[in-house]
Amino acid sequence: MIFAYVFERIAVVVMPVRVTNRDPQEIGARVEIRLRDVEPRRGGWGAAQRMVIDRPIFRADLFDQVDKAPGNWGGAHYHPTFDDIEPIGRFFHDGLTADPEAWLTAELSDLPAVLRRSGLVDADEPWVPAEAVALREAIPVILDAIRSTWWSLGIRLDPPSSGWKTRITNRASALRSRALAR
Repeated sequence: MIFAYVFERIAVVVMPVRVTNRDPQEIGARVEIRLRDVEPRRGGWGAAQRMVIDRPIFRADLFDQVDKAPGNWGGAHYHPTFDDIEPIGRFFHDGLTADPEAWLTAELSDLPAVLRRSGLVDADEPWVPAEAVALREAIPVILDAIRSTWWSLGIRLDPPSSGWKTRITNRASALRSRALAR
């Protein structure tokens, strides 16, 4: 399953990845921050709007090496910038192998710093502060998506929290109850 958290100007995408062209092979969750294209509004007030979340500006690959025990993070690395859609090199950080969730939380908590390091977006754009707040508030849900992705790939450290499933189920129940009350 691919998870996408879409904000006004950015999106965070979490997806499972299996790297089979490396030795040892790697498996894990890829987390990307991408820019959302801002397009002119189309149609009437209720018309569906086109959303494009294409241009990557940051990637963290929270990968295990498959020949070692789950949670080894031997393939964990990040890409602080891109050349168009191609990542620039693999960068390593001790925090990625020590505690990938804490490392990623720190990165996602400082969107202006991520943008500055990317060199692709001016961190002083007027939309950045609001997006930074929204992104920080979404970190627990993003971490749940990462844990769910790891779990689905067999990296079973701890079961994913049921937080996102509970929120979805509760929301669906509330909507169903409202519909039946009418």
